[in-house]
Amino acid sequence: ISSNKDMWIYIADKGLYLIKPEAKLVYSVLLGTADIPKGDVKDIIESGDEVIIVLGNGTLVALNKADAEFRWKEDMIAKKEGKGHDDEFSLFVDKTGNLWTYGPLGLWIYNLEKRAWNNKMKTLVINCGSSSLKYQLIDMSTEECMVQGLVERIGIEGSLLTQKVDGRDKYVINTEIKNHKDAIKLVLEALIDPVHGVIKSMDEILAVGHRVVHGGNFYSHSVKVSARALIEIEELADLAPLHNPASLMGIKAFLRAIPDAEEVACFDTAFHQTMEEKTYLYPVPYEWYTKYHVRKYGFHGLSHQYITDVMKEKLGKENVNLIICHIGNGASITAVKEGKCIDTSMGFTPNAGIMMGTR
Repeated sequence: ISSNKDMWIYIADKGLYLIKPEAKLVYSVLLGTADIPKGDVKDIIESGDEVIIVLGNGTLVALNKADAEFRWKEDMIAKKEGKGHDDEFSLFVDKTGNLWTYGPLGLWIYNLEKRAWNNKMKTLVINCGSSSLKYQLIDMSTEECMVQGLVERIGIEGSLLTQKVDGRDKYVINTEIKNHKDAIKLVLEALIDPVHGVIKSMDEILAVGHRVVHGGNFYSHSVKVSARALIEIEELADLAPLHNPASLMGIKAFLRAIPDAEEVACFDTAFHQTMEEKTYLYPVPYEWYTKYHVRKYGFHGLSHQYITDVMKEKLGKENVNLIICHIGNGASITAVKEGKCIDTSMGFTPNAGIMMGTR
């Protein structure tokens, strides 16, 4: 429903429709024309006097909000995806008017005013643990990791930060770090340090991606951080008591520290949300599921999704069938059928499944 109370409805295999209830008018948008390629509409968003849709191959199409007339299209992502792709994409417009497109190939920013892609962006990737914080700063124009670091023993005696930049000596700070707020302050100072840093100001960071261990039943893909997302991540703390509260502290701290950057939450359980009910339900009273959310969730989803996407590219097909082994101190195995998770070894908690280093 757009701001002028018109309704945009997409029906698979039928088409896209603009319905104007007050005027009792219906406009039909033809897909599969010279202007608008054929494909499923995966997301739709309003921006000014336009409505923008993204198709399953990544093509962006802008339509006039008033009468659904074609305005423009952008197919750079579609060309990178290749022919025949039908993937999930999501859109949002930030406070500066940039259009963000998230899909299998990552996060892309399109400047709506200049009609140009902004790939020269730096993304800060954060993984907050209960007493640690790992980070990397990635230049998305080259996909190069500019710096990586680790803050250890947060809230514990002997806390320190270690930062590594290729071709330089390690930068180590031994100091008291009381909480995640202190840790993030230290990380930001290290990134812009005149000698050991890699950027001049926080303005160079356009996005911060947070690994969040548990998305429960709420999330099957990454999302832009919103008030609702913060509430739901907190609600899921009982399912991941050591990790979700730490992630929440990290997200809130970065919202304060870099208010102009877009914050995105990436859930380690999301990839496994395609499992069927017969797979994820346990043979226990059904009330345990409805009341206490007891079910198989699976973990290491970001790793399993990445491997799936890489194998799609290497094998040159979308519907890949895989057995993926995530082997580390923590380990899990996932079965992928036609590009989607159908089962995984970890269950209600990461303790389930195959033998691991300490579990």
